[in-house]
Amino acid sequence: MYCASSTFIKLAILFQYLRLFSESASSTTSTQYRIARRVCHCLIVASTMWGLTFFLLSIFSCAPIEKNWNIFVPGRCIGWGSKEPKDFFPMFAAHAATNMVLDFVILLTPLPFLGMMRLAGKSKVGLITLFTLGCM
Repeated sequence: MYCASSTFIKLAILFQYLRLFSESASSTTSTQYRIARRVCHCLIVASTMWGLTFFLLSIFSCAPIEKNWNIFVPGRCIGWGSKEPKDFFPMFAAHAATNMVLDFVILLTPLPFLGMMRLAGKSKVGLITLFTLGCM
């Protein structure tokens, strides 16, 4: 379930970005507005594909699937289903590395577009502070 929950968290943040860009754009024909929306849509597709891939790899890591919870069933497990470190670690490392890269990209996505938002001074400072705290 970790794969699914981390994917849904990423998607929730990206959908909030879409909402933020749609409400704060000075006009819907703005070039920055369209770029921000396209970047968000591309990241939504990439995050969904990433999450679906690792979710399916976690569910179908053993053949037969029952071997995931019953170690006495004959069969073979790879990736997260394996009890051998040499089989388990590459899947863990690939998931962790791609998860960190996606988190970093999603975190940095709104920063170039903050200038296009029509917000009062305190609101803009507060929003920038919020994104900066997210970096920590």
